Amino acid sequence: MAVSRDLRNWDVRGRIFATEAPRDRDVIPERAPWRLPVATVVSRLEGDRFVATKIHGKYWMYFNCYATKEPYCLCMATSDNLVDWKVLRDSQGKLVNPLPARPGRFDSFYNDPVAAVLRDDGILLIYNGVNAEPNASGDRRLRYCAHHPAQALFDRNEPTQLLKRSTSPFKGGDAELEKKTGRLLGCPGL
Repeated sequence: MAVSRDLRNWDVRGRIFATEAPRDRDVIPERAPWRLPVATVVSRLEGDRFVATKIHGKYWMYFNCYATKEPYCLCMATSDNLVDWKVLRDSQGKLVNPLPARPGRFDSFYNDPVAAVLRDDGILLIYNGVNAEPNASGDRRLRYCAHHPAQALFDRNEPTQLLKRSTSPFKGGDAELEKKTGRLLGCPGL
């Protein structure tokens, strides 16, 4: 984790899940080897700035759980101080997945969170839905790893509670983004 006041000079603070486990790969052992590539903290719009905001005394984060053992999923974490984070689990100890992938849809493979904004009607999560292999569980009209931006609305008092989500993306796929992430994920033909 690093912080900056001007986005030019950064102060490295260390691992955000350091209190959870001594190594990143042990933070979510059921998803090992795991890495935290995409995350967004719930914020509110204050003038022309986004400011991280607390809900019930905690900061909330949506993040993508990339792994090799299980399907990718969207996970959540909370923090008291924006430095030390704890992965959110349900009463049985399972990861909370507030936005599951949907077979046959544009977001059938996984969902990358982009922004989470607290509004009067809830928490608006902008995300990139990523298509699974079309011949498996993906949308047959879209390419494998195609990224499509969409929206989901969560309860403003219960950030894990999905109220509604896009039935279709609000923009077409981004070919350059697909090339970059597709190479990382090993998507064929990109």
